[in-house]
Amino acid sequence: MKKENEHPKIFVTPIDPGNTVLFTPSNRLLTSFGTDIYWYYENLREYEILKGQQNYYICSLDISQDEKYIAAIHYDGLISVWDIESGKVICTMQTDFNEKGRVLISPDGLIVIGNGFYDGRLFVYRLQKAERFWQSSKLIPVADLTLIKIDKDGMAANQKGSKYKSSFIGIMAGDYLVKAYGDMRFSPSNGNLIVAYDEALGFWNFQTFHLERVIPFPYSRNILNTSKNYIAATTQSDYLHVSRYSDSSIALIKEQVDGNIQTIAFTPEENFLFVGTDEKKLYTFNIQERKIVNEIILKESPVCIAVNRDGNKIVVRNNKYSIEIFSKSALALN
Repeated sequence: MKKENEHPKIFVTPIDPGNTVLFTPSNRLLTSFGTDIYWYYENLREYEILKGQQNYYICSLDISQDEKYIAAIHYDGLISVWDIESGKVICTMQTDFNEKGRVLISPDGLIVIGNGFYDGRLFVYRLQKAERFWQSSKLIPVADLTLIKIDKDGMAANQKGSKYKSSFIGIMAGDYLVKAYGDMRFSPSNGNLIVAYDEALGFWNFQTFHLERVIPFPYSRNILNTSKNYIAATTQSDYLHVSRYSDSSIALIKEQVDGNIQTIAFTPEENFLFVGTDEKKLYTFNIQERKIVNEIILKESPVCIAVNRDGNKIVVRNNKYSIEIFSKSALALN
């Protein structure tokens, strides 16, 4: 199904704003309105709709690298998986997660779900697609990445008792490493999973499911994004911390902005970084020059930013049911 949108600069979504907007590997914009998936073509005017069958709105979604399926988590904790070719939901699984749940699809197709900002639970599943039309597709458990505590020897433990050496500073025996976690991203450089925990960043080897290192991020609000060479996260609600992936403890940029940071996005060339705050501000940072080079006022507070593959369209989804689209020239980046 294709429909024409009359306003390429800003358009109004019909219902709930959700919190995810992203560009797919083929450079199409993907987002959700209510229980449905909206998949825009490159012109950002025509789109297809993948209808949902659930009662609760989508709060997080992701698409596989081969663009064959989409995974989403709903406000009631339900996980849904769409087959893109048929446009139908092929698999659901109920969890006790909440409206802050997060879902990612790894480069090799594994589905990661977590109860963001609450109890730090993090699980990995494999989609087992049905071989016959009368059979049901299933999500098969692969790994439990939930961290519990640091013991007296400085070992981080998960629920199954597996232990990993931690570099986290200042943890006493029996204390919790995570009361909660927030955002999570896959590193484009090596496919490892980076998780923004409560006052720490964790780096998971996604081939062995081992936690390779944990570094402290004091006062973290757990907003995170990554590029091939950089990591951007918040060390306080209004402080941006940008570092190289090779040494994420050393800040290249440490800058205070106006308002609480809600979302962060890199350009594909890694030359600019966009930061949105709840004061309706959109900041542009020049990474090489390590400074703010542009600041604009948005119509509403942003919840998510996405940049297309060519770096010439910046899409901002806000908390008032609409999406704003900016060109590089509109943000004075030419």
